[in-house]
Amino acid sequence: MTLGTDDDDNRTRPDPANPGPSLGPGPRTLIPAPRIRRRVRQLGRILTTALAGRSPLCITLLDGCFCFAADLLRSIAIPDLQVHFARASSYLGQTTAQQTPTLGDLPTVSGRHLLLLDDILDSGATLDALYRTLTDHGASSITTCVLLDKSGQRRVPFTADHVGFVIPNRFVVGYGLDYRNRFRHLPDICTLEP
Repeated sequence: MTLGTDDDDNRTRPDPANPGPSLGPGPRTLIPAPRIRRRVRQLGRILTTALAGRSPLCITLLDGCFCFAADLLRSIAIPDLQVHFARASSYLGQTTAQQTPTLGDLPTVSGRHLLLLDDILDSGATLDALYRTLTDHGASSITTCVLLDKSGQRRVPFTADHVGFVIPNRFVVGYGLDYRNRFRHLPDICTLEP
C-alpha cells in the first residue's frame, strides 16, 4: 500500500499542454495543482479564524465548486460546520455568463452565519443575486469565498470577502470547472480557447 503525501505533485498524469489528438489545442495550465493546494489550505486557516465561535452553514454552489469546496471544507477547523449544496447557474453551456442566474432550493437561513462558496466570480450576477436572497431571508452574516476572481467580466459590482486567485479574462477549466461537462477532472486550473 502506498500512502499519499503533499509531494504527490510528481505523480504521472496527463500533460494538459499535450492532451492528444482528440482535444485539438487542448487546455493549458494557468494555475498548477500544488499552488491550488497551498492556497486552499491558506484560505481554510483564514476562514477558521474568521468564523471562530460560530456554527456556520456553508452553502456551496454546484457544479463547478465541488473540488474547491471538498478541499477547503476539510481545511476549516470548526467542529460544527454544516454544508448545503445549491445550484445557481448563469452559463447554461456557454463560455460567458448569459443571464440572471436561476437559484435552486435554499435551506432556512434566518439567524444563521453563512459561508457562501463559489468557483468563480466573473459577471457578479450569481453571487449578487444569491447574497441578496440570503440577506432577504434573514441571514445573520454572510462570508463569501471564491476560488477565482475574473474581474474583467464584472457586470454587477460585487466583491468576495476571500479570493483564491485573481485570473485574467480567459475561459478556465479543471479542478471542478468545466466546458460542457468536460475537463472537470483536471488537477490544474487551465485556460481553454473553445
